Amino acid sequence: MKFLKPFIITAAIVVVPLTSYGWTKTYGYENYDDYAYCIQSTTDGGYIVSGITHGVLCWLLKTDRWGDTLWTRIYDGSGRWVQQTSGGGYILVGSLENDLWLLKADASGDSVWAKTYGEEGKDWGRCVRQTTDEGYIIVGCKDDDLPNPYEQDLWLLKTDSLGDTLWTKPYGGDDIQGKGTSVCETSDGGYIISGIAGITGESQLWLMKTDANGDSLWSKKFGKSILLFSGPYAQQTSDGGYVVVGSLEQDVAGFDFWLIKTDSTGDTLWTRSWGTLDLDMGCSVGKTTDGGYIISGVKGWYYPSGDLWLIKTDSVGDTLWTWEYGEDYVAWGYSVHQTEDGGYIIAGERNRGGPGGGDLWLLKTNEYGDTVWYEGEPREILNPQEGDTVDYMIPAAWFKNTGTYPIQDFYCHCEIWPWSGDSAACAYLSPPYHVKYWVSYEVEPGDSILIKFSEWMCDDSSRYVASFYTTKDEEPLWSTNPKTVSFQGTPYTGVIEDKPAQASPSWGLISSCGPKIILKYSNYPQGFSASIFDVAGRKVDELKSVDASGTITWGDTAPTGVYFIRISLGARSAIRKVILLR
Repeated sequence: MKFLKPFIITAAIVVVPLTSYGWTKTYGYENYDDYAYCIQSTTDGGYIVSGITHGVLCWLLKTDRWGDTLWTRIYDGSGRWVQQTSGGGYILVGSLENDLWLLKADASGDSVWAKTYGEEGKDWGRCVRQTTDEGYIIVGCKDDDLPNPYEQDLWLLKTDSLGDTLWTKPYGGDDIQGKGTSVCETSDGGYIISGIAGITGESQLWLMKTDANGDSLWSKKFGKSILLFSGPYAQQTSDGGYVVVGSLEQDVAGFDFWLIKTDSTGDTLWTRSWGTLDLDMGCSVGKTTDGGYIISGVKGWYYPSGDLWLIKTDSVGDTLWTWEYGEDYVAWGYSVHQTEDGGYIIAGERNRGGPGGGDLWLLKTNEYGDTVWYEGEPREILNPQEGDTVDYMIPAAWFKNTGTYPIQDFYCHCEIWPWSGDSAACAYLSPPYHVKYWVSYEVEPGDSILIKFSEWMCDDSSRYVASFYTTKDEEPLWSTNPKTVSFQGTPYTGVIEDKPAQASPSWGLISSCGPKIILKYSNYPQGFSASIFDVAGRKVDELKSVDASGTITWGDTAPTGVYFIRISLGARSAIRKVILLR
């Protein structure tokens, strides 16, 4: 037997993109406005979200990777930014009773401690980051001029790990109204800050670099008019420069998305803008693994219209693709970043119109901005066959993932109807036989699963139609490409045993790239086994478990590199490539 030779060994040093998924979820309370300001990925593969609920309260929301809620917490105050900390908890910043507010929560979202900062006037926090010394850097706004509430300073605060103040720095002056909107620790230990500077009644995008003690190294201002609630937001780039997104007022009409790339001293390298004649506001920008950028905001906002706008660019800001989401809603994308699978997660608001119509909205896309979650459909009906005469049977069909992404948590259905010759009339009736099976595990692209439904027996000599289809939700409000057959019924005279619907054995990868490979399998009554091969085709390990369903973790002692997992089930086999990285 010959094996493939070393030309495929190059795969060992190539990071293969992980499969990415798409979904959308809304969260909220009836008759209240709810929306998200910030979303971050968490180490368990899920997400942490900060926002507003009931129009005025801070909302902290934890989800799994599919957007399903794990827990929520509501606090007095306004939560603008959240980040997972090194200990597995969360740090949240916002405002509470006219003071800047910092909250440390544990992994369950319960408060560990909370601190407020500020004196007279109205002070608020807009962004917080954990720093390399385990403390926190915060940016926001400080207002010490009570007679004039619009004379504000950009405010930078550094705390230790318990939130105790190490130093604070205000920036602004008599003729400058400063507001800080984002802060990041830079590679030299200092900080890059974005904000808004209002000079004699006109606002500008403000980019400032400080040292580790918060002392300004340089300060740059761009544009002539900036909208506060749409950013700006800045990050350091791999070349030591910076990228910042915001909104720029146009000479003709409206505001446009505005992306600025600078060098390490804040001098402009290039700018890009996107927009319509209405208000188009860039709220968030993230770096992507291909060297480009992902931007979110709102397009064509002129109440009651406006769509969440997602723009992907290359490394010099040229557009690769754009997506708009929202349809009949007013939609905003306040926060975006790339996820580990190469897709994107966006948090914002979807508003039905009017007070109390806003819902917190999360969108997970694949690497091309598509939120379609899967393409699964019946491919081959085993029982019944077209034209059969049937008195008793176990309906069965193969369901296939026809898309390019794994599918999980969906329902396979079988319905059996008496055939009246009027399919339109049947659509308004409840089927006498309707059985559904929930598939909780991953089905890889191109793979099929065999679903055997509960027994069906006939009590007359009518003609019948059997329909097989899949849905995302339990109730069949819509389905994917149903497949049907018609057959002749004849009365059954035997005894039937009621057996539940069941699925064929199936397996998939929870983690296919990283320090450990995690495999999940289901419906193996005799136990599970799989073989692992290296890139030269040599068998290097065997995975075995006596349990019928479960998970297996592999890779603790194996060298880094590319491997292949193979499993056989009768005449069928499947192979998956995995990558160990440390």
